[in-house]
Amino acid sequence: SHQAQAAHDTRAEGSTRCYQCLKKLKKGEARNHVGAHILKAMRGVHENLHGEPVGNIMPCGFCGRSNITACQQIYIRKGQRGQATSNCPRAHDFQYKASLTSTASMPSTNTPILCTIPGCTGTVGQSYTAVWKYNLPEHIKTQQPDYSCDGVEAGLVVTDLIQTGLISIGEETRLGIPADSIPFKPDFGVNSTTTELQGQRRERGKRSNTSISTAASAPSKRLRVS
Repeated sequence: SHQAQAAHDTRAEGSTRCYQCLKKLKKGEARNHVGAHILKAMRGVHENLHGEPVGNIMPCGFCGRSNITACQQIYIRKGQRGQATSNCPRAHDFQYKASLTSTASMPSTNTPILCTIPGCTGTVGQSYTAVWKYNLPEHIKTQQPDYSCDGVEAGLVVTDLIQTGLISIGEETRLGIPADSIPFKPDFGVNSTTTELQGQRRERGKRSNTSISTAASAPSKRLRVS
């Protein structure tokens, strides 16, 4: 079957197959490659995939599947040079700091990040619990419903978290998202007001009176990870 083919890991060659498109990958390519599939699924961009679709609930950034216990165990090691880890069988080492910036060669910034909403991040040994960046809106909606998941929808805004979770227009374009499928991107600083945010929405032709509180209403605890 397609799933069995994708599951087969040719360890001798250090390669694997994407569960979604069945492309043969070097193990270190999985995060960036699968990130493109996940983002297209998020934006409703059709792909002619020969494998299985991206999981519809908090998909793993290494394999693109959902509801697998090992894949839900995502961490960032404590310290100045924190490294992201996961118990997904497809997990691999990568340069964490570099993964936070979209480039032409590594466009996807889908990497584990910390949820800085107070009380959300836990510790396991020498690591913090983390969430995949592309899953942050779903995480906030399901686990922290009093907070805005993107700085546009209603709720308290933790500005630094929204900025960390922002997927730039450049990144979306590099990953093959058509312009008309790219959602509105909030552009605001710590001192932005509800009025300013609503004004941006009106400029986009959105009719909304959504009330949004600024980060001053929801201070976040900064964790020491770089």
